[in-house]
Amino acid sequence: MKKKDISTYAASTAFFFFLSVVPMLIMICTIIPYTPLTEENLVEMVTDFLPDQIDPLAESLISEVYDKSAGILSIALIATIWSAAKGVMALMKGLNSVNGVEEKRNYFVLRIIASFYTVVMLVVVILSLFVMVFGDQLVTLALHRIPQLQKVVSFAMNFRFLFVWAVLSVLFAAVYAYVPDKKLSFREQIPGAVFSAVGWSVFSWAFSYYVTYGNSYGIYGSLSIIIIVLLWMYFCMYIILIGAYLNRYFESVNRKHSPFCSLESSFGRHSADSEREDL
Repeated sequence: MKKKDISTYAASTAFFFFLSVVPMLIMICTIIPYTPLTEENLVEMVTDFLPDQIDPLAESLISEVYDKSAGILSIALIATIWSAAKGVMALMKGLNSVNGVEEKRNYFVLRIIASFYTVVMLVVVILSLFVMVFGDQLVTLALHRIPQLQKVVSFAMNFRFLFVWAVLSVLFAAVYAYVPDKKLSFREQIPGAVFSAVGWSVFSWAFSYYVTYGNSYGIYGSLSIIIIVLLWMYFCMYIILIGAYLNRYFESVNRKHSPFCSLESSFGRHSADSEREDL
């Protein structure tokens, strides 16, 4: 896979996921009133995840969508599944290209798989909201029932970023293992997944710092927020594909040092020498 291919797939994936932002927010804002969650909870989660420069846009967008989301759940559902599924399909193509796999599943199967991952993504977002809002109550309840967990909980609270990296690593490893049209070991995808999780977090912080103090997007005026969002999503997708590429590299290195691979190579050379002798 060439470097330009990673760039192309990262761009297409970021574009279609960008298109899914508004319908996904409409869907979430339509569901939230039926849960103990509030608009403020959603704003807090989104602003914690995104670079600081995108926060004003996210807050105004959520506020507007939250006020007008009633009665359009079905439309939002269709739009979300279509646009986000296109993003997942673009990611599938990128991961297939990284792993040197030719897609053999038909279009309708790909659509179903992509829609499934879209629904999973929505469920993860909503569950994350619940954990963020009710996490303290859950921790208090757990400590009341099992006081021995006090040290573990204290460590987890002090190093919560490690927990975030662990969750992202598991998520990315699952994507690397099950999204491409190839059977891959979940365990072997962990190195690239850890790289992507840490790289995503570090890049988001560095990108936010650069945009804040670099002042490089003022010439774009009102379009600067959209450009910042697209660039951020593009590089995040790029990091994910680089993680998959690292997994493939480690796989090829391990295969070269495998005794079975050496035995197979020796057998192949022996067979070739025998054929030349027969000639």
